[in-house]
Amino acid sequence: MHYVEVIGETHAEALDRLRKEHGPNTLIVEEYSKPAEGFFSRMRGSKQFVIKAMIREKEMPVKEIRAETRRPAQPVRTPAKSRDDISEFLRKLESLDIVPTEPKSARMVPGKFLREEPAQGMEKLAKDIELIKETIVSGAISPRHNESDFARLERKLVEQDFSPEWVQDFITELKNLIPRNEWSNPPRIYVHARELLSTKIRTNSVLGARRIIALVGPTGVGKTTTLAKIAARLTFREHRRISLMTLDNFRIAATEQLKIYGEIMNIPVHVAHDEEEFNAKVKSERAEIILVDNTGLSQNNDSAMETQKDYFRELGPDMEKYLTVSATSKARDLKSIFNRFAGYGIDRVIITKTDETMTLGAPVELAMRYNLPIVFLTNGQNVPDNIREADRKEIATQLLSTYSTERSE
Repeated sequence: MHYVEVIGETHAEALDRLRKEHGPNTLIVEEYSKPAEGFFSRMRGSKQFVIKAMIREKEMPVKEIRAETRRPAQPVRTPAKSRDDISEFLRKLESLDIVPTEPKSARMVPGKFLREEPAQGMEKLAKDIELIKETIVSGAISPRHNESDFARLERKLVEQDFSPEWVQDFITELKNLIPRNEWSNPPRIYVHARELLSTKIRTNSVLGARRIIALVGPTGVGKTTTLAKIAARLTFREHRRISLMTLDNFRIAATEQLKIYGEIMNIPVHVAHDEEEFNAKVKSERAEIILVDNTGLSQNNDSAMETQKDYFRELGPDMEKYLTVSATSKARDLKSIFNRFAGYGIDRVIITKTDETMTLGAPVELAMRYNLPIVFLTNGQNVPDNIREADRKEIATQLLSTYSTERSE
């Protein structure tokens, strides 16, 4: 098989060029539009249309055959394939637009012009698609043969649970930053992508100007354990005088767990049963930093969220609130969590359970969208271990790791 690519200012122009330059014996495998090159073209929003097609070697145009005979034969390298590669390529084949825009106009399809009835042309194309499927499965060609390095990066970011909309914006911005002569250089693309992504991620240390730090978030994300880890770091590494306070009166086990941590670290633990008691104990406490554990709430429980907000209203200026979310949560649920807890006036984000998933894109993207710094990531249950301060370059490196380690096609 021989692959060709033609570009035109319109879809019709690209088809016409394909017909004139390569004859009728072609199989269109991909059609798409992209921003036109050049500063003024981009300012006008102009586009180019690209058609990628495949030609059987024995039916290559004469000028291509003559060019091939002048060059010494090169060993053929069959690119690596995977089940995901094949599935993605077949999906593209199935989604091809095979109906002519005008019933009586000539439309390039595999093997000949579409001058017969539309139904006959579709039947012919269906047979060709089945032939291509068999060829792929047999290993004769690779579905990523024409996949660009930017397309591969886009696919890897989507696999990391970034939203397609965010990924498209990121790729567009990246292309504007990278010199054109580096567009086919995967190592350079990786370096630029990591730098751009790291500039978008905000991180910060745990200690700010406020002396009260409250962890809020949904149930089951590990707030109590995370609070104990932070307490241990502040006590043993920074030698700060701290106290613990819990508002979680629904889970007796959580309160007892926090008391055990306090005894081990020799830290006072207070339990507040209502808003008045909470405010009184906070005002009487002489510790440098007060860490507050809260009841986990469903973002869909409006009344419970309003009640919890009441606890923080009086102490607002002195309190910093950390939204604690799990990296294992679904992207759709995380969007709802960030949206609902934003009403608390969230200051920073903690991402837990990073050891239980291979993806981190969803919570990182939402932190960026809400312009919130990530302060900690946790990766296990051990106290005081399994917690690390967030580093934007480390996070960017982790998110791009599968792109950097995968061999280019």
